[in-house]
Amino acid sequence: MSNKKALVVLSLSCAIAAIVSSCVPIPIPVGSTQTVTTTQTTTMTSTTYNNKDTQTITKTKTFTTYNDGGSAPNSWADAYDKIKDSVCIIKADGGLGSGWVYDSDGIIITNAHVVEDTTSVTVSFDDGTEYYSERFYYDTLTDVGVIFVNAHDLKAAEVADPSLTRIGDAVATVGNGNGYGISLKGGWISKLDIDINLEGQLVYDLMETDVAINAGNSGGPIINLYGQVVGIANSKTIQYGIEGMTYGVNMKTGLPIIEQLIANGKVTRGYLGVGNMRADENGVLIGTVYPNTPAAEGGLKPEAANEMINGKNVSSGKEIFYLISDTPAGTEVEIIYFRSDRSHSTKVTLIERPD
Repeated sequence: MSNKKALVVLSLSCAIAAIVSSCVPIPIPVGSTQTVTTTQTTTMTSTTYNNKDTQTITKTKTFTTYNDGGSAPNSWADAYDKIKDSVCIIKADGGLGSGWVYDSDGIIITNAHVVEDTTSVTVSFDDGTEYYSERFYYDTLTDVGVIFVNAHDLKAAEVADPSLTRIGDAVATVGNGNGYGISLKGGWISKLDIDINLEGQLVYDLMETDVAINAGNSGGPIINLYGQVVGIANSKTIQYGIEGMTYGVNMKTGLPIIEQLIANGKVTRGYLGVGNMRADENGVLIGTVYPNTPAAEGGLKPEAANEMINGKNVSSGKEIFYLISDTPAGTEVEIIYFRSDRSHSTKVTLIERPD
């Protein structure tokens, strides 16, 4: 497993133009050979800056659902054949990781911890093709990283519709486990929406599997039986040493992060300045109010129980985190909280979450 960071030869800036979703299933009778149903389409407009040349590229990414017509795949062979050319080995200054092609024009996904604290990386594919990269974007809070390489004909992996991922789904990892080269290891999803305190930082919304995820698998895809990416393997969590339990980034969380990293080179989140929260009969009890933050300036104190934020009831620290994170910095929010046996109200202006 690598703890490194990458920089790329290609400088790329993208703007997400529109996200259009539809859920109109195509009726497929049992036994039919028709297998593909389009469920969601994302349109992305990218502007690529290469030296002094500017090129605008419009792409459409489509989520598809496979209706097996009563005959689901009984082997991982086809799934592996579909994904293998999209999976790569990431060689960083301090070790090895894995990655996968998100876009044919040189956008590679990996873990943040694979590409942080390094000066360069090499991206290697199974056919021997290599790309040298000296620029990257990453988000430590979700452990998602994006590497850009100077390529325009890579085989992009197909991403599954995240809303359809379920406990019990068969999944496999494809990556450079233990540095032995690209391999596949299978199992199933045992739990969703897992939160883990990783080196003092709470990582939200991981998927738990029983798939073998080893050092070197970091950043590789977790796929379903149809070869679609449903998660990003995170071997950093193997330090827990719990037999039969491994973790990955759920694409429900990963996709918005990937899009922000591509568009802006960073992920921006609203920040209130509270921590160590737990559920309480009166709301969500605050354990810590950090100094010089909107929470402190708004008069919030430890032991106050948040009841409502901008008119929305809150019942957990995670709910508050997502609600605040999804609100742009500079937005004024009203917080209703319980203290001294009665409810209080305060208005604060969120700032951008510090790194």
